[in-house]
Amino acid sequence: MAEQDLASLLAPLPPSPIEGNADVDARACTEGEDNQYKEEVSATQANRLWDFRGHGGFKRDSRGVHRRDWIMSEEDLKDELIKWMRTQKRLTVKDVQNYINQWLFASEIGDLSTLLSYQVNLPVSMSTTHSWMIALGCKYEQATKSFYTDGHEEKVVVVYRGKYIDVKRKLALRQPLWVRVQRDTLTPEELQRLDGIKGPAEDFCAEDESVYKVYAREGKEWVLQGVRGIRKRNEGPGEMVSAFQDERHGFGLPLTDDVLQAVNARRKEKGKEDLTRSPDLRFLQHGKNKDGYWGYDEFKEQIEDVLDVLDVFSVMRDLMP
Repeated sequence: MAEQDLASLLAPLPPSPIEGNADVDARACTEGEDNQYKEEVSATQANRLWDFRGHGGFKRDSRGVHRRDWIMSEEDLKDELIKWMRTQKRLTVKDVQNYINQWLFASEIGDLSTLLSYQVNLPVSMSTTHSWMIALGCKYEQATKSFYTDGHEEKVVVVYRGKYIDVKRKLALRQPLWVRVQRDTLTPEELQRLDGIKGPAEDFCAEDESVYKVYAREGKEWVLQGVRGIRKRNEGPGEMVSAFQDERHGFGLPLTDDVLQAVNARRKEKGKEDLTRSPDLRFLQHGKNKDGYWGYDEFKEQIEDVLDVLDVFSVMRDLMP
């Protein structure tokens, strides 16, 4: 008896007189001598009743935000594509397109039902591949280093940096601001005061190194879900330059022939080799089979050479009338 009641309850209702009209459906559910539903129901309730009896469940509500199904709703395809993209050292839309057409959908060629159900046509175009990459979390953004090359942010360095900046700020007060002017524009009083200046009590020099590669990477790259591929350190032959900049003499510490001879004369007294050019710019063809690599010893040697030049400049400044 219970089985018969359940079967009669789940039996589909007769078709609506006007299909798709909720108001008519509601009346059809309530009118008639033999209808067990004698009370009025809303159109929404009627629609749900028709859905449940006709389909054994409720249709998905299409209102509001709705994520449409697409080919990457298939978790196995999605996971396989993301896994492959993460293994690529350099990701491009063209490479992803080739992988999708030649490998990812290779097993689907025999049975196109899955692809057709998502309205996917082969071969997948570049624009479609680009849209899929964005939907999977890829971003095309500025390329940055993905490995550590120095200890700039080590704890001891950060602590020392705070002390160093404070000291430099105080020393900067002893460094007059030098402005280039024409002597014929100055008054006699200004000329007298200018000629009496022997120079700042402190000279500040800054040094930095840069490496220039023949096959340097482009400025941007694809990043998948916030994860970028490890970039190879070898980008072809490179040349490194270590350069000093002096607040008084400018970039590269330019030397005249007379000054260079004076510097070599002082270096000869110390048993050092002659310089052939300004030591403020030091170039290095870095590599195992080339000039080697820049390290502490090379940096120390450059600093000593620069100090020899600044020493001569200091003597020449003191000899000025």
